[in-house]
Amino acid sequence: MKLFLLISIVTIAVGCSKTTANKPATQTSGNSIHSNPPIKQSGVFYFSEEDNLFRYDTDRDSLSFVFKGYDASVSPDEQLVACTQENSTPDKSDWTRVIAITDLTTKKTTVLSSLPGIHNVQPQFSPDSKTIIFDHYDSTSKDWNICSCSVNGSDFRFITKGHNSTIYGYYMQSWLADGSGFICHNLDTAFEFTTDGKVALSYAMKDIAPVDEYDVSSGSGIFSDHAHHRIVIEAGSDEEEGVIPEHYAVFIYDTQTKQTRMLTPKGMHSWDPHWVESKQRFFFRGYQTTEMMEAEQMGGDIRINWTMYSVKADGNDLKEEFTRNKLKKVALISQ
Repeated sequence: MKLFLLISIVTIAVGCSKTTANKPATQTSGNSIHSNPPIKQSGVFYFSEEDNLFRYDTDRDSLSFVFKGYDASVSPDEQLVACTQENSTPDKSDWTRVIAITDLTTKKTTVLSSLPGIHNVQPQFSPDSKTIIFDHYDSTSKDWNICSCSVNGSDFRFITKGHNSTIYGYYMQSWLADGSGFICHNLDTAFEFTTDGKVALSYAMKDIAPVDEYDVSSGSGIFSDHAHHRIVIEAGSDEEEGVIPEHYAVFIYDTQTKQTRMLTPKGMHSWDPHWVESKQRFFFRGYQTTEMMEAEQMGGDIRINWTMYSVKADGNDLKEEFTRNKLKKVALISQ
């Protein structure tokens, strides 16, 4: 399974022995990006492939290239892009990651060099486009924490610090639509934090995802949709354990009925869900696991030939929107 972005993530399975996550949760499967937040009132959402950030307008069926950058996300007002800049020696003995903000109008880039620490990654804009939350490695506790700052790098503060995570950090932060806080997880539990660091809600991972069959890793994306009383989470097989056939799926947990169901089709390797309110549909990428196995037997890799699908919230009316080949027309990506 290819996890999104260019660095590998340490996959830590729920219910298995925990190991220290040396890198932050900046990845889900399939070279995708976790948008901020993936609940769009308009018909537009963003996703990434090979560090190329794309904008998809579902109303116009229009796909456009936005930005070349690692770990990139777009502000809801569509004026700024935040990304992670990596600096390292060839042997990685001196390795740092910093957040940079680019103004899409002026093309001016500002590196947030005032942020402490040597690893600040996965920036996510608040709904008002004024604040970012990001994963920060605290070298003192050797733990990953969610922190925040303004878009110019001022007002840095820890949010999750003090809420001890015995599983080496908090991952895959995603803003709540009203900007009052965000959801993240530490593999065993999903937490909704307020912006001042209080835990508003928490959910045992075993209740919101079928962890006996589908593991949750530090790269499993998650978002909370209060308007529709649901939490959406990715979960999948542990590729490090050599599970065949490889599988990844998207699940919906109903916060009222306390029931979990699979959104994406059985037998399809699926990731990167986006809820588009105007369409009342989820959009996600996927490919058939049988196709992947056949391709691998022939020495190929089906994983680069994904299809963007959409489906109603109940999992019905599955539609093909476009294939990865469409990206080649608007940006230089590998075959």
